Amino acid sequence: MTSIENDSTHDFGDGKGAVSAARHVNPDGREGGWVSTCSTVSADTWVSSDSSVSDGSHVYGGSSVSGSSHVYRGSRVYDGSRVYDGSRVSGGSIVYDGSRVYDGSRVYDGSRVSGGSHVYRGSRVSGGSRVSGGSHVYGGLIAGTRHVLSLGPVGSENQRATLYPNGDGVPWVNVGCWTGPLSDLAGEAARRAPDHVAEYAAVVALFEVRVAEWSMSAGDGA
Repeated sequence: MTSIENDSTHDFGDGKGAVSAARHVNPDGREGGWVSTCSTVSADTWVSSDSSVSDGSHVYGGSSVSGSSHVYRGSRVYDGSRVYDGSRVSGGSIVYDGSRVYDGSRVYDGSRVSGGSHVYRGSRVSGGSRVSGGSHVYGGLIAGTRHVLSLGPVGSENQRATLYPNGDGVPWVNVGCWTGPLSDLAGEAARRAPDHVAEYAAVVALFEVRVAEWSMSAGDGA
């Protein structure tokens, strides 16, 4: 674990001013990012010099925080998970099971990302939402537990289909390497997997039920 030495302090930019902290020593022996005294980072974990862990957060299990990313406000990142490319995990949120948060994305407000899932391209996940089961959220704006629905395996390649609102509130779907509006899913299925049209029709029908109940209330990440 990162230890505090020589009464060093650092201002994490959270309005609390300079607090007791120390630089993490990465597994290769190089100096890493700042870690507050009330947080813990395990010896097998990477924190790049421009990233930080603060405010009672914990990063462990061979995970990494890099590329000007930050984990704070009592959050956890573990099980080889990665937070990078200017992303943030805060507000008691958890990223685990080898999941990834990147491309300037935000996970906050007690949300969870698990099961090797990816949250990227500036996505926002909040309101205690759950992204799991290897789901991919690309540019999503998920503000509640029922703003994401993932199921599978479906189709000829046994992929997961994940529904969520994009940044404009449009119902968006990711299936394997395809991402696009829900309104296009049936046509894509007919073109790419004609033997599974009926299965995808059932997926679309379920997704449409979920979309009907959405009440979009999105805020910006902390």
